[in-house]
Amino acid sequence: RWPFGKVGCHFSGVVMYIVGTIQIYLMAAISFERFFIIYKPLSIKSISTNVILVVVAGCTFMGVLWALFPYFGWSYYSLEGALTSCSVEWFERSFNVISYNVTMFFVVYIIPLIIIFFTNIKLVLIIRNLPNMTKDSAQDEKAKKRLKMERDLTIIMLFLVVGFVVSWTPYAMVSLYSSFIGDDLPPLAGTLPAMFAKSTLVWSAILYIFSNKQIRVKLTTGLFVEKKEQEEVSMSRDKTVMPVTNYTA
Repeated sequence: RWPFGKVGCHFSGVVMYIVGTIQIYLMAAISFERFFIIYKPLSIKSISTNVILVVVAGCTFMGVLWALFPYFGWSYYSLEGALTSCSVEWFERSFNVISYNVTMFFVVYIIPLIIIFFTNIKLVLIIRNLPNMTKDSAQDEKAKKRLKMERDLTIIMLFLVVGFVVSWTPYAMVSLYSSFIGDDLPPLAGTLPAMFAKSTLVWSAILYIFSNKQIRVKLTTGLFVEKKEQEEVSMSRDKTVMPVTNYTA
């Protein structure tokens, strides 16, 4: 059972919903940005740092806003599944709870998911034609390198999007079922999707590392360099140790 009381439940629910909501909004924003970069790679300039900061701030604001609504009275946080974690209330049939669940389901899940799917399907179609575009056109070497870089970044993004959808869709479906169909789900059926969805913060970072060649190379190189430096330091210390001679009277 949940050992941290009502305050701990509210805090846990708010933090998890902030992180999850920000994540899906950022996924939608990045997918949208990648689509336009690939769609017109030579005519669209690089996105400025100010624009990126505004987008990140907007996604963060939306995540905080949706997570705080239950704290201030629109629905509320409660224990879920096997009573080992906290989330927004799914089982109550009041207008207050149902209106929040329906609104959040569409605004936080369905709409970003539509954007993610639409842009990434278009990206896959465009990526398939990239080899022909770079082969037949009179683009210079710099343009070809940029196209290749954007293709690699898009492939990494596709890995992350697929992972996110696979992680959160079971939880979304279980929550939707609990809200509108029935409350007869076994505790384990409500707990496992929640745990799997919330663990995406860990394995999405791992997936990004293994799907990004540059990061893999730097990590591997860094580990070997650090190990080699430690061995060299150890050997150097061994060489500089003065021999100890015992003198007898």
